[in-house]
Amino acid sequence: MNLGIRKSIESPNLRERVYEILKRAILFQEIGPGQKIDEEGVAKQLGVSRTPIRESLCRLENEGIVKIIPRRGAFVVKHSKESIIEILLVREVLEGFAARLAVGHIDERTVEEMRSFFRDFSEANICDRSKDYAQADLKFHTLIAKKSQNSWLMSIMNILNDHIQMLRLRTVALEGRPEHSLLEHRKIIEALERRNPALAESLMRKHIQNVRKSVLRNIEGD
Repeated sequence: MNLGIRKSIESPNLRERVYEILKRAILFQEIGPGQKIDEEGVAKQLGVSRTPIRESLCRLENEGIVKIIPRRGAFVVKHSKESIIEILLVREVLEGFAARLAVGHIDERTVEEMRSFFRDFSEANICDRSKDYAQADLKFHTLIAKKSQNSWLMSIMNILNDHIQMLRLRTVALEGRPEHSLLEHRKIIEALERRNPALAESLMRKHIQNVRKSVLRNIEGD
């Protein structure tokens, strides 16, 4: 496990920085689902004591990202098939609504930005670039939520987004999903460009329904 940190963290923001680094490492699977977090190793790598590590792990447990087991240590949560389905059902409703709202706040510049996220991907190369594609997917969905300009929706999405990100690399690599996902994203962008709120919502919901169907076919329950 390499968290990419070569220097000790500056003390004024030490606790927050340790928390951010650990959280990012988990969300982007530098520490994988179900993996035990080596407190001593992380502390040594970051050049800090174990106290801010433990404090960060407690915060992450409260967010449902980490599970602390007495006398065994802290482990990254591994979502069961049932949990994934529940998350995706909620995501379908929220992001579908976000796409509908976003239609009223998107200009041609935003449409072009969305297209740029996927420009370098094709059916020929997408399977070999799953991590890059997961990043593009994250940017796309984040931008749509932002363009909804609904603060309550974005607040609720923020609670869900960490768990969505934990699933992103796991679902984007499912057999057959990358190619279909790329086409689905492009159709959503077209609906947004055409200023069609009903179509944008329908396509977004269909997109996430298809992820859910792939999960049901490919991921075994814990």
